[in-house]
Amino acid sequence: MPTFSRYLQRVLALLLLMALTGCASLQPEYEKPRLNVTGIELLPAEGLSQRFKIGLRILNPNSTALPLEGIFYSVSIEGYELLSGASGDIGDVPAYGESEFDVTASTDVFNGARLLHELLSNPRSELSYSFKGRLDLSDWWIPSVRVEESGEIPLSQQ
Repeated sequence: MPTFSRYLQRVLALLLLMALTGCASLQPEYEKPRLNVTGIELLPAEGLSQRFKIGLRILNPNSTALPLEGIFYSVSIEGYELLSGASGDIGDVPAYGESEFDVTASTDVFNGARLLHELLSNPRSELSYSFKGRLDLSDWWIPSVRVEESGEIPLSQQ
């Protein structure tokens, strides 16, 4: 005959399973938002670190608003992370809508020097880039949303 504690463990496991199933079905058609860079502006340098103002646009393709609490982002070129930053001043993105905002990013001087050395040692006609962002939502039941955009930047005109 099962003891009371074993019975309690089974009931709690069943309740946990039901809760997880319920959370997973809250938004079965949820689609990742899109994050686009709309502009980059050079800001005054602070010591050795150069700062940039980066314009971002978040497009929400879902039927519910996206309650953003903050964003962390980084930009890499040829695998060297050159820019990174974070912001907690974003606001909500409306359902089937978009929001534009500016964030500030700082350079990594050492990775910039490594990239410059790499490019001088091995010239190329295009550079690979990647933009990674993590959108933290203020609703606890929706996990952070990770977005990534990557591509090539041509250096020569054809």
